[in-house]
This record gives sequence, C-alpha cells and structure tokens, in this order.
Amino acid sequence: MGDMPTPRFQYQLQDTPQTVREARQEYLDGHPGLFPEDDMPAESRAMFHRHDLCHVIFGLDTVPRDEARADLWTMMGTDVGWGRYMAYLNLPEAKAAFKTVSPWQMAVISVFAVPDFFGVWACTRRMPRKLSWDDLDAHLDTPLADLRTTYGIRLLDQHAPTASRV
Repeated sequence: MGDMPTPRFQYQLQDTPQTVREARQEYLDGHPGLFPEDDMPAESRAMFHRHDLCHVIFGLDTVPRDEARADLWTMMGTDVGWGRYMAYLNLPEAKAAFKTVSPWQMAVISVFAVPDFFGVWACTRRMPRKLSWDDLDAHLDTPLADLRTTYGIRLLDQHAPTASRV
C-alpha cells in the first residue's frame, strides 16, 4: 500500500486543531460553487448546512466519491435515520445537484461506493455513539480533533495523519 495523498484541506486531517466552525469556513471557502444557502427555503438550508457539517466532521471533499461517502457517513454516523435522510435527498436542491452527474458517472460512483460502504460501516461501528443530526451546531466551537476523539471517528484513507501534512 503506497502513501496516501495529501489532503487538500486542513479539516481532512484526523487531528486538526481547527474548530468545526473554522473547518466549515475552510470548506465553504474552498468550494465557492456550492449552493448558496441564503437562497434556499428554510428546510433545505438547514439540511444542506448539516450535510456540509458532515463533510467537515468526516473529513470529506465534494468530489463525487466523497459525496457518496458523506451520504453513507451521515446515515450511519448520525441519528438522522435513513428515511429522514432520503427526504433530504429528495429536496429540489439535492435533486438539482444529482443532475450534474451523468448516469455513467453515477454507475461508476456506485461501484466504488460498495467498498466505501464497508469502510464507513466499520468506522461507524467503532463509534461509541452517533452524532445528533439536529444538534450538530452544538459542536461548532469544538476542535475537530476533540470531537473525533469523543465520538471515535477515524477518517477513511488516512494512516495516523498529523496536522503537519498540510
């Protein structure tokens, strides 16, 4: 197994000292093409905000494979539940995001998601408890390293990373 690629963002390091709030800002600054939450209805805004926090907490980017991983981590690492998360995926804004991916790309992503499912499942099985989907904002001022330690979150694709890698 070769070296893991260097993460693009500091929030993607297991032991980053950033708070969740700082990491979310880094995520938003690094992805200027995301849907502007201010233009969304309240329900959609809340769901996308929480989804973005899950990207940060679980150390994920916005490439299609990481979007699939974010969905898996969210459904298995928070208490949102499958049905409620499926309702999020059926919001008009979420459906619009899916339309940016071709059927061929979706098929390839789905193939790669199979081993990711098992990797995320294994990671979430080691968590002593799930994060509260409705209370993610309670962690905004918590350092990510502390939150990940408290909840037993180990990021995928990293071998004992340190903040010095960024």
